[in-house]
Amino acid sequence: MDFDGLIEVNSALGTAAVIVMNKQADVVRCIARLIEFYKHESCGQCTPCREGCGWMMKIMNRFGTLGLGSHFLDIYDSPHCIFSFS
Repeated sequence: MDFDGLIEVNSALGTAAVIVMNKQADVVRCIARLIEFYKHESCGQCTPCREGCGWMMKIMNRFGTLGLGSHFLDIYDSPHCIFSFS
């Protein structure tokens, strides 16, 4: 898999980023920071990205405000929910 091969099938790697964290990393906080970054960096042209990033940020802020751990993320672990918010 490389960039040229993906272009041939009309796909992409996105940011092609790899994030490495140790076991002490606060996953909820890391996800919240990533969502904040993508919300800020989004061009805002498409509705799913513009609205979805905002909703994902609100959800992650609730996790932080309530002090919920990453095990509560399972309630949002469904394709329908992710598609709706992204």
